[in-house]
Amino acid sequence: MLLVMTEQPLAIRSRRQSVGWFIATVLASFLGVYCLLGTRQATSGTFDESNHLACGIEWWQFGSYTQWTENPPLPRVAIAALPYLFGTRLPPQVEWDPKTHEWDRSWEMGADLLYGGEGYETNLRRARWGTLPFFLLALLSVWGLAGGRRSPAVGFIAVALTATLPVLTAHGALATTDIAFVGTFLLATLALWRWFASPTWGRAMGLGASVGLALLCKFSTLAFFPALVAAVLLARRLSKTPVLPRWRNERLLTRSRRWCEKRLRVRVAARDLAHARAIPRPAFLGRPQSGRTRGVLARMDLPVWLQDLLSHSVAG
Repeated sequence: MLLVMTEQPLAIRSRRQSVGWFIATVLASFLGVYCLLGTRQATSGTFDESNHLACGIEWWQFGSYTQWTENPPLPRVAIAALPYLFGTRLPPQVEWDPKTHEWDRSWEMGADLLYGGEGYETNLRRARWGTLPFFLLALLSVWGLAGGRRSPAVGFIAVALTATLPVLTAHGALATTDIAFVGTFLLATLALWRWFASPTWGRAMGLGASVGLALLCKFSTLAFFPALVAAVLLARRLSKTPVLPRWRNERLLTRSRRWCEKRLRVRVAARDLAHARAIPRPAFLGRPQSGRTRGVLARMDLPVWLQDLLSHSVAG
């Protein structure tokens, strides 16, 4: 009775500590957003913000993506979303279409968009709001990579350090593609780590979706993601864990077993029919099992049911 009464206050205290660390993590995130908003007001427009705005407005207004296509469209679409809702529009397509002009006019069109309407500062501030979701996605991914659910204190430290990182705050305050790539690539890193921990179909689809999002933000994903996979494999090798995860999909194993059993029944029936008719053994049944084959099967690290299937299938 005394042991039960002692365990209950400990559980309550642990739950309160977890809630406290979670609240502290949320407050650290708000601090990062506050720093980001302050940086936006103090930073003038950069060279490529007008370019990203014009390309995003083209996607919203015309449903096409033809201006300066060296960058994928996702961050630009996010940057142009709020200005488009407030009425920012490009001139007719004949004035800037790359197919009819010898040079790309996206910078000129973007500058006209920023200086038009309600003014430069208002339009630029609306465009910079589009990168805020990617900044929050980066913080959430870092919290997951730090194991915030199991270790709330570690998650708080990781989020607090990331949210106040000057480089991240500076790029998160701009209407550019950098913070979008950081957020989606960190999400892909988290998805990859979770798949290695437990390779299920759901996590595999999540990994593919997160890598696709990162690729929609930066083509640099094609270079950075293979390096990430190599780093994860090396880390698993150095930590003496299995380099490749073991696939634990019971449904797939069950289907494989049923398929093998069906094949076995067909082969056994064909063999019995061949003996009954006193005709030569069909070639597709394989050669009779030798002593060497039995030894190889015994040394293979296979499930018992699979060893039985292989043993019967090659038996003479």
